[in-house]
Amino acid sequence: MKKLNETKIFSTRDLWLAATLSYLKFDIISIDYQIEGRANYPVGYFNFADNAALQEARNKFFRRELAIEPNEMRTILRTLKSETNNTYKSPHSNFA
Repeated sequence: MKKLNETKIFSTRDLWLAATLSYLKFDIISIDYQIEGRANYPVGYFNFADNAALQEARNKFFRRELAIEPNEMRTILRTLKSETNNTYKSPHSNFA
């Protein structure tokens, strides 16, 4: 039985998908990170509340059916990269 405050989570490490969902006004619940690669850099895992609208937006992303304003997308990408780095440097910070 599902509890009332239990939320299904959709998590992605795809920065472009996360930025697109943010652009479409889906709120990021939290950012987790994992150290990857030879350079040991943080890779963000962006967590969203999973629902039918988010899944439809995700499907449209992969079907290339979305139009996004480029300058706003660039700003969102920079913000998400910065937030991932901030989470890595201060894992006790609260993003949401």
